[in-house]
Amino acid sequence: MTSPREFEFCVFCPRLCRHVCPVAVGSGREAATPSAVMTGVWSWLQGRTAPGAAAEVADLCTRCGACTEACKLDRPVGDLLAELRPRLERPPAVATPGVVEGGGEWVAVESDDRRWSEALADRIGRPVGRFRTPDHLGAALLEFPAVLPRHLAALRSRLAGRNLVVSSEDCLRIAQLAELPVQRLSELVPSPPDARAHRPCHGAGQHAGDAPRRPGELACCGARDPLLTAHPDIATAVGEAAAYGLGPGAIRTTDSRCGRHLVRCGAEITDPVDWLLAASA
Repeated sequence: MTSPREFEFCVFCPRLCRHVCPVAVGSGREAATPSAVMTGVWSWLQGRTAPGAAAEVADLCTRCGACTEACKLDRPVGDLLAELRPRLERPPAVATPGVVEGGGEWVAVESDDRRWSEALADRIGRPVGRFRTPDHLGAALLEFPAVLPRHLAALRSRLAGRNLVVSSEDCLRIAQLAELPVQRLSELVPSPPDARAHRPCHGAGQHAGDAPRRPGELACCGARDPLLTAHPDIATAVGEAAAYGLGPGAIRTTDSRCGRHLVRCGAEITDPVDWLLAASA
């Protein structure tokens, strides 16, 4: 079990990683620095803060790993907070897996209001079903190991025998954990050749197989839970700062969750769903 001592390195640190934290920089709030977040949780572990207050501050962290990469002591801030989150709050509500609309072995996993199953069917020349999942296949449960297996089993039962095509990294991770056949939409649709590339940012460096982030690469655009759900105003501020930092001109990302959030925050950005729909128009 995580002890208060694990947090003391950050509690007594003079906020040396503040400059790399996208939430602290984007929001401009000192209370959103990694040191402040870790102090809030440490205070709860010491019995000085209520669980609700500690959960609220812990939800400021998107687990992007930027502070860990910058830390000279290699403190795994995101991992420590993820380990404690099930003790601080209840699992978030996610939708019960719905039904697949349409037949065929292929299924378009649609995680926003854009409908692209028909365009994908035209693209690959095969029937494609449609599976609506505004919560990205329940990705918010990734930090709740007590309930995640039951959710994954429900997804396996609902989607067994289907080949999933996903447009977001969160959907990809859940599908992989559910041991379902899955591939990225970006692997099936060529991206616009005249647009600059932007790698999906949330979660980079926190998952096995992720390539190290390059210098200057965006750590998080604010599109990831728990920040997006618990602190939507701060998520918007982070997204607006990210959009400003990306600068003018067309940009492409392979992650639709990043893409939609950055578009709402003023960026000129396209994602695989946009590429597919444009190619089918």
